[in-house]
Amino acid sequence: MPPRVQQDPNDISSRAKLARVDFLGAVTLNSTIVSLLVPLTIGGDRVVWNSPTIPVFFAGAAVFGALFLATEAWLANEPIVLLVLLGHRDVIFSVSVMVTQAAAQVGLMFAIPLDFQATAGARNIMAGAHLIPAVAGDAIDGILSGAIVKRTGRYKELILLVTVSSSGAYLLLILRWRGKTNWLEALYIFPGGLSTGIVQSLFGIVYWWSKHFATKCSQAGPGFSTF
Repeated sequence: MPPRVQQDPNDISSRAKLARVDFLGAVTLNSTIVSLLVPLTIGGDRVVWNSPTIPVFFAGAAVFGALFLATEAWLANEPIVLLVLLGHRDVIFSVSVMVTQAAAQVGLMFAIPLDFQATAGARNIMAGAHLIPAVAGDAIDGILSGAIVKRTGRYKELILLVTVSSSGAYLLLILRWRGKTNWLEALYIFPGGLSTGIVQSLFGIVYWWSKHFATKCSQAGPGFSTF
């Protein structure tokens, strides 16, 4: 009989891979998100806003959020969020653009079908069909802008262009959609989709920048997951 049992190299590799997973960070992050979403979901519906349940959930979100940040800063070998990246102006600006544009577009996607149902009496299918220009703009600009950036290496001009065009489109929605929207005015949502597409291309640029920066710290994976 052999003097000792030989370990399977595959088992050692699997354990090493599992050791790299930030389980504690994932648990605290999910707990933070759930603690925020639950009161926002039940508040004013199932529970009155002045109920003591609401501040308990928000306090729990603050505690879990603090635990998550502490885990990422001091405990995790490969954190979900690389906190050092959040101290750079370019990263903060890029993330802010992505978040605000995504919030505007998601709000638009929810509001447009409701608007046509309320003002034009449209059925669900017809109301949802008015979202096609926004989705088409997202797909088209995501492909074209990626090709342009790859070929020219320039992206700031595109970002400025789509930011101005999407802002103008949202302003036209506010001013012109008054209950009787024709098919031309329905295309005002197309620039919003275009802007979301270029933001997705910007995400790739930010990723490569963060990967280059994080590689110096041997943490390219966390640099990507941060975004």
